[in-house]
Amino acid sequence: MAGLFDNFYGNKPGLGIRKNEPEKKNLFKFLDILKNKFWNIVIINALFVACGLPLILLSFFFMYLISNMGINNRLLYMLCWLPMVAMSPIIAGITRLTRDYIREVPGFLWADFIETIKKNWKQSLVIGFFQFVVTILMIISVLTYFVEAGKNNFFLIPLGISYLICAVFIFMGYYIYMMLITLDLKLKEIFKNSLLFSFLCIWKNLLLSLILTVFLGFIALLLYYGITTNNALMGIFLAIMITFAFGFCFFTCSYFSFFSIKKLILD
Repeated sequence: MAGLFDNFYGNKPGLGIRKNEPEKKNLFKFLDILKNKFWNIVIINALFVACGLPLILLSFFFMYLISNMGINNRLLYMLCWLPMVAMSPIIAGITRLTRDYIREVPGFLWADFIETIKKNWKQSLVIGFFQFVVTILMIISVLTYFVEAGKNNFFLIPLGISYLICAVFIFMGYYIYMMLITLDLKLKEIFKNSLLFSFLCIWKNLLLSLILTVFLGFIALLLYYGITTNNALMGIFLAIMITFAFGFCFFTCSYFSFFSIKKLILD
């Protein structure tokens, strides 16, 4: 199996950078790597979907069981998604692959992916559980204060604070896995540095969030119109999601996070 994936991964050295060739600007470099590694990103996307789909089905199965028992508890339904924590080592492995694409170094897809998972699975599971717990707390916090703010304007203050904490938490997520697989740090240091980068790189984080929001928003529109008006659009939505969407998000996050870490820590 390794040989099958590695043929696509680009383990053969390319033409390289010509001597005295000027370095491309960030946008052009991003688009150039995206174009050259398009099919690699498609493979990564398929890998993510293949690993994630069984866990999603398992989570829905738990929700089905709870529903059949007549239990109406919002927190319990959220806890049904705990199996998704197992995706954390997969995300670490995919981050390693996209980082190597960005660095434009040759590698072996399957071997590098498995090696990264074996090396970082314990830490990545802790990170995944941390993200899962914080996500649940943030959802409960925002929903609670949103409802209360409709009754009392005072709760607009904690609602706004909750939104800010959510933004910082999302920004931290851009860097956590890249630091895990790039730097030799303890978990405490990874969380601390990710928090610092959420502020130090605030403008890059906002730009990355805008790119991902526009991209995912476009896909959401396809889904909405595909369901309500035209089945063909539904097919386009599924095609994008299955073949490219997740891989593009991983690649884009890795591009922004790696060069930020390189500038502030590695160089």
